Formats: sequence, structure tokens, C-alpha cells
Amino acid sequence: FDNTTSTAGSVLNLLQTLGAAALRENARVPNQNLLQTYPSPSIGYDGPNNQFNYGATLRFQSAKQNGTIYSLSDKIPEITGDWFVDSVNGNDSNSGKSLSSAFQTVNAVNAVASDNQTIVLVDDSYFEGNFIANNSVVFKRSKTGTNRPIVDGSLQVLSSNWELSSGQTKTYKITWNPNYGDGTKDRLTLYENGSLFIRKSSIAEVESNSGSFYVDSFANTAGNTVYVHPKASTNPINDGKEYRISAFEACIKGNNNCVVDGIHTLRQVGNNGSIVLQESALIKDCLAEYGTAHNWLIASGRVEDTVTQYNDALIGGTQTLGVIYANDVTGLSAVIKGCEFEGGNPETSEIPSTTTAVYAHSAGDTTNYKSLTFEDNTATKIKAAYSGLADEFLIENCLSKNCLETGLGTQKTTFKNSFYDFANGGNYTNIPAGATVTARGLKMRTTFANSIMFWMAAEDCTLDIQQSSFEYGSESGTIDLIRTNTATNPDITFTNNVATGFTRMLRTDSSINPTVSLDNNIYYRNAGNPEPEW
Repeated sequence: FDNTTSTAGSVLNLLQTLGAAALRENARVPNQNLLQTYPSPSIGYDGPNNQFNYGATLRFQSAKQNGTIYSLSDKIPEITGDWFVDSVNGNDSNSGKSLSSAFQTVNAVNAVASDNQTIVLVDDSYFEGNFIANNSVVFKRSKTGTNRPIVDGSLQVLSSNWELSSGQTKTYKITWNPNYGDGTKDRLTLYENGSLFIRKSSIAEVESNSGSFYVDSFANTAGNTVYVHPKASTNPINDGKEYRISAFEACIKGNNNCVVDGIHTLRQVGNNGSIVLQESALIKDCLAEYGTAHNWLIASGRVEDTVTQYNDALIGGTQTLGVIYANDVTGLSAVIKGCEFEGGNPETSEIPSTTTAVYAHSAGDTTNYKSLTFEDNTATKIKAAYSGLADEFLIENCLSKNCLETGLGTQKTTFKNSFYDFANGGNYTNIPAGATVTARGLKMRTTFANSIMFWMAAEDCTLDIQQSSFEYGSESGTIDLIRTNTATNPDITFTNNVATGFTRMLRTDSSINPTVSLDNNIYYRNAGNPEPEW
């Protein structure tokens, strides 16, 4: 609107005609009494700067019927895409070629999408199913609403299908046929009003623990029997709660050169996660929740500004929130930047002892990645932060808390300005044979007694730590900062560091040919370890 004097009613009609796209950029209005947000100024409106952000709901004050609307701040960018899907206002009878003629369901998009196309998922949509693409396909949000579009890999259970399990008083069962699974490795997960049940290993355990479930085997399209003890020991047949069980392989699955931008994915059957992409992938500004063994997978590429949280961690075996996996292709690299990771089940404080934030490997673990970079990430409630088969690991400006181990690459790992705050029961850094670990600006803190912070038991290990700090926060028990045990040719440089509370700073035991350089370090003692030893 350029220098146009309009009545409040006519401006409102025009905004309604343009739709939410009209507010994708900020609207500037000299007369702040003309427009306001509803229900409160905190939603999409910056009063001091007189800006309306996209997603704001507008209304007009009745006291001001006229005013001058100068302009939207900039030209509204066109929403480009080949296919559009909108679960709220779409229709599968539409052409699917624009926002106003969007499809409604996953199946409609899967039937027409092909390589080198962009699929726009409209904000505030909710989809059930699995978007499937081949090469060079972009999945992105429309940015016309408030929330990321959600893609859910589960289905709701029909309440009448539950029945009381024979011989039990609080455990109910259902036969479930997922859309994916051959009974070998993929898993079912169960939810009550959005909360993940805690997996148990037998029907008897379920009977004794409300909020738990048990499945007779790995996911199988031929059918599984699922047993559940609802929270508060209610009857799922008539308690009015929503129960959902994972059903689809993934939420978004693509091949090489694919992008997933701004999508919220949750729950799936497949082992590899709710977002599964291959080489040269980009996952950006996404929320990937409630995985099984993994929450997402890429073969190479980047994951940026993405929150990855919660997994079915109490199931035995090994889980990683994110996995970087290649089928024995050499020379690949990946970057994980600006991401947040949280493992385990939010219904329990238990730290999963087998969950890593990100792990990299190849088929048969026969090929290393060339390089992996982890930058500006946070990770919590995990066993280890970043680990796997890579010639070079760079961990920079990362925070890991409530973890049990650091995790390393196979050849060279470099820490820069990163902090590890270990949970009780963890502080372990095991350096592989022939590997080099370099640290600058590394901080580590633990309260776990009778342990070792850096363990160099293999041959030809190199540890180079400078300008770093380490703290043992307990006043009981013993702990070694560095121990080489019986290693051959360990090479240690420890310079310009601060260490607090350790029983022994360096313990070489019966190592063969150790090389040690120690300069300009400060060692603090505490009441539990008044005289640190070498």
C-alpha cells in the first residue's frame, strides 16, 4: 500500500484477499492506532519498531476508521515450488501447482513428484505418512503461517481395537500391522496423548509399570502384538485418550542432493530415522523427534540449525540421534552446525547408556569418512556426543552435558573451545590406536570417582592438550586425568592448562617408550585430593 488513504474495512478486505503471504515481510504503519494484533501485542507485533511479522493475526480498532497505510516494507517474495500440499485447505482434486490450489495428502504428492523439483509444505499443516523422493528434490515450508508443517510417521489406534490381555488386570493388547517392517530390525513405538511410553522386556513388567509397553517382536507388516499399561492405569477402550503407534518407514525419504528445510518430523518405524537422505544432503531448520534407533540419516552433506530430540533408547543395542552412513563410498564429508541434541525419553530422567548424538560409519565399518565437522552444537542426556569412523574430526564451540563419554574419530580429533559436563558415571575418553587427539580451549568437568579422563591404552597414541581446563568436582574417590597403562609409544604434550581436584595428573604405569612434555600448568587441589601425584 503506497501512500493510500483507506478505510479500515477496505484495508482489512484487501489483507484477507492477499492472505497470509501479505505478511511474510514486515508491514510498517505510521498510525499505530489503526492496526493491532489479536489476541495480544506479543504475537507477531513489535510495537516500538511498528512491525507486523508474518503469522500475526490482525484486527482494527473501532475508534479509528481511517488512517494512512504507507507500504509493506519490501516486496513480498514469491513462494516458488513445483508442488504444494496443505492439509488444512488443500484438496487432492486440485492441481497442486500453487498455494491456492494445493494438494491435501502425502499420497497425492508422491504420485506426481519427480527429480529436480521443489515440494512446498504449507505451514500449520499436519500430515500422516512418508513423503518419498529420488534425486535433487527440495522439501520446504511455505513460511506463510506460524508453525512448521508436521509430518507424522504414526497412526492413531482405534479405541475399540484394544482388549484386556489374558491373565492381566492393567495390561491391554492390540494387533498392529505397520506399513513397513520385515521383523528383523525396525521397531514400533507407542504414545499416549503425545507422550512416549517406556519400553519393557516382558508383559509381566508392563503389568507392574504404568506408562509402559511391550512388543512381541521387531516391526512386521504381517502383524505385531502390542501390550500397554496406560498412565494412571486407565482403560484405553474408553479413557478418551489418543493412542498412536508408529506405522511408516520414515516421514521424508530421498536419495542424493535432497533438501529438507523447516519441517517438523516425528515418529517412524524404520531404523534410519524420520528423515532419510543420501549423499550431498541438507537438513536445515528442522525438528526431528521421537526416533527409534535414529532420528535422521544422511550419507554426506550438512545438517544445520536443527533440533533432534528423544528416542526409544531403552531397548538394548546402540542408538544414535543422527547417523552419517555410507555404503563404503570413500572421500565423503559432513558438517553438523548449530544443532541441538537430546537423547532418551522425556518421561524419565534416565540417561540412555547406548545413545550417541551423532555417529558416522560405513557398511561393514570398512571405510572411513574423510572429515566430519561439528560446530556450535549442544548435546545432552546422551552416552557420547560425536563419534565414528572418520580420518579427521573437528569439534568446535560445542557444549555437551549429562553425557558419559566424549566420543572420537578414528585418526585425528581436534577440540576447539568446547565444554563437556559429564553426568555422574561418565568422563571417559578412550583414544584409539594410532590416533591423535588435539585440544585447544577444551573444558571438561566430572564428579565420577575411580575413573580416568583420558585413557591411552592402545599403541602409538598422541595427546596434545593446551590452554584447556579440567575439573574433578568431588571430594571423595580417586581419579586420573591421563593414564597410559601399558601402551607402547604414547606421546603426551600437556601445556598451559589448569586442572583441579585430580588424584593423579599423569599415570604412565608400565608404558613402553612414553614421550611426555609438561610445561606451565596449574594444579589445584581440593579436600579430597590435597596432594595431586604424578
